Amino acid sequence: MRPVVDAIDAAHGTTLAVVLPVRLAPELGLESYFDGRKPAILINTEASHAELSLLHEVGHAIDHLAFAKGSWATEENEPLLREWRGAMLESRAVGELLRQRQAARGDELNLLRYYLQSKEIFARSYAQYVTKRSGSLVLLRQLRQEQRGLYGDIFWRDNDFQPLRAAFDRLLERKKWLTTKKSK
Repeated sequence: MRPVVDAIDAAHGTTLAVVLPVRLAPELGLESYFDGRKPAILINTEASHAELSLLHEVGHAIDHLAFAKGSWATEENEPLLREWRGAMLESRAVGELLRQRQAARGDELNLLRYYLQSKEIFARSYAQYVTKRSGSLVLLRQLRQEQRGLYGDIFWRDNDFQPLRAAFDRLLERKKWLTTKKSK
């Protein structure tokens, strides 16, 4: 999982003041899981994109521990996330998921509801932000694979993601977490 730590360090430094245990869990029925009660991250070592999944869970940890101190900043309408929220809601990818949700039924509807939760969108957008800003080849390859998946719109195309990248830059600058390295 070293590529993830390196990517975070390249994107914005590792001065988050959030230390989490990461446990490798090949028995986990999911790709990964953030347990906010303990808190800890579990990663399925058999996952097809374990590094991107770990980065996604770090996004959850930031939302839950660094921005909201035990709740979910994305669900509490945290003012710090106002610009991110606006960029997210205006993105084509989220609009497409909302459109798909209107016609969905059963399990597909439940999956789309899950994908459209603010905390899930934040975690995915954080993972994409760090991936793009760091230029990590491992993470970029995994992101491209995800963008070609069944619901390719759960991640953003590069041009659609630009407003979110800018919102993350400003958010991390306000938190004084941003390194001087510029986005790629």
